[in-house]
Amino acid sequence: MLSEYLQSGDCLRGLVIMMDIRHPLKDLDVNMIRWAVASDLPVLGLLTKCDKFKSGARKAAVLKARKDCQEFGGDITIQAFSSLKIIGKGEAIAVMSKWLQPDDELVDSTDIDEITEG
Repeated sequence: MLSEYLQSGDCLRGLVIMMDIRHPLKDLDVNMIRWAVASDLPVLGLLTKCDKFKSGARKAAVLKARKDCQEFGGDITIQAFSSLKIIGKGEAIAVMSKWLQPDDELVDSTDIDEITEG
């Protein structure tokens, strides 16, 4: 069911993958990232439970995951995230908000008025 939705999801603007910071990039994560890159979708990888790491170890884990993701190409953002300590919330919102900005190719309101009147 998920694969059918993803394959027909013309409305998808990006893919958020939540991975435990202690065990990132499992096989399913890698497969999803590869699919998103092949589908020309941006990816936001949230390394969850980052509050379990001290700052230095957290940064190292994020850098390693970013380096590992370089081989996939595409638009991939990796960041630390913790819902418990509210770490990375603002950054995640900023990335997803960018995805939801209207495309230049979309019909603007003046075009809609002309279509409905004409």
